[in-house]
Amino acid sequence: MGDAIIADPLLGIDHETVAEKKKKQSKYLKIALFLLLILVATSGYSFNDKITAVLLSRQTIDDHSLSLGTVSDVVESENGVVAADDARCSEIGASVLRRGGHAVDAAVAITLCVDMYKNDASAKSLGALSMGGPGEIAGLYEAWKRYGRLPWKPLFEPAIELARGGFVVLKPGETCYNPELARSLETISEQGPGASYNGAVGEKLVNDVKKAGGIITMDDLRSYKVRVTNAIYSNLYTASGRELGLHRLIEAMKHMFAARMDLGDPGFVNITNAMNQMLSKTHAEEIRKKIFDNTTFPPDVSMTSTVNYGFGAGVLSPSTGIVLNNEMDDFSVPAEITPDRLPPAPTNFIEPNKRPLSSMTPLVITKDGEFVAALGGAGGMHIIPAVLQVFLNCFVLNMKPKQAVESARIYHRLIPNVVSYENFTAINGDHIGVSEDTKMFLAERGHELKAVSGGAIVQLIVQSFKEEKKKR
Repeated sequence: MGDAIIADPLLGIDHETVAEKKKKQSKYLKIALFLLLILVATSGYSFNDKITAVLLSRQTIDDHSLSLGTVSDVVESENGVVAADDARCSEIGASVLRRGGHAVDAAVAITLCVDMYKNDASAKSLGALSMGGPGEIAGLYEAWKRYGRLPWKPLFEPAIELARGGFVVLKPGETCYNPELARSLETISEQGPGASYNGAVGEKLVNDVKKAGGIITMDDLRSYKVRVTNAIYSNLYTASGRELGLHRLIEAMKHMFAARMDLGDPGFVNITNAMNQMLSKTHAEEIRKKIFDNTTFPPDVSMTSTVNYGFGAGVLSPSTGIVLNNEMDDFSVPAEITPDRLPPAPTNFIEPNKRPLSSMTPLVITKDGEFVAALGGAGGMHIIPAVLQVFLNCFVLNMKPKQAVESARIYHRLIPNVVSYENFTAINGDHIGVSEDTKMFLAERGHELKAVSGGAIVQLIVQSFKEEKKKR
């Protein structure tokens, strides 16, 4: 897995740019289509004419008026589909593409817009010390520099307008304004990422973080580099039916979360052997032999983990309007081994400039070199099993895309040795839940079951080809 460290004069950092050679055009398409997902699924927006795609989520929208609570949550288009966690952001992304923008242009505009809606204080971890080095602006800029078609500055305008003009939160009549963020975004749009990493916005942010008890410095910001790595490729292996398949999936997830403890930032630890083993068909066969269809086993490793589902550290930088992240929570720390906690994972211990282990699971599905689908999710460690199940539902169990997303999902974290299953009512009134037969099937094999009102949110975009349509 090769990687490149990226720098740029606009970042205001005195070191050379490491430029990658251009890849094949098909790889550009895969990356662009993935970037359009923006991970969390609540809404979609479509526009017309060239290819066909379907976007699914568990929350319904009207694809023209963007109002919530309509009868269909399937968005079809013959040109492209944009998905974000808020309908207004989806429309912003679609408008960028209508102006001739690249998928990355839309990704930049959508991400800036999505950040405007992260205001659920009850879901946030607390404290400025939980903040990791902010890399979003630098990452967006690098993607835009490689693939963008539209100018940088106009991509910020919708988010700036939302920050300054306000937007409705929770219920009609409650409006959120963030004029400081509007000014910060304006500065970044005019001066480039250097304003964040070696300029006025960065200096204000550092001062506010220090006042709140944090330790980030301007040197931390100046030294930040974007790291671009190659995608991981894997072939599809066989699977089994729904109920037995769920049992096998639960057992496989236990092995997956145990193997995950060997992963960490490849810039600091050598994870080549661990990755090769995880992708090995031979290793998969060895794990399969340890899975029995008639029973479950307690895990080999005592593990429970604190997962960060929040949108930040619960700290707002008053002079910039920026909500601090709490990425430090994704690191492992040295601790005494106890029966109810995850054993320390040295590969993911905190070090300066190190990136924490993430549960992000973006997938791009191809067949014979052609794009077929893209999917991703949000929800901490629930992301991995949720994305996997939607993938299996659609491409192994041959469910329609809508059914693949809406089907209830199960989760397991190795410790506690409990299977969580979704059981809730969606905003359109549909009940999402595992059938009684499935629960009985799992219970008979020794699984302890627990209903949960929510897990991860998954977006799925599927492309169907005109030749396939003619056959139907």
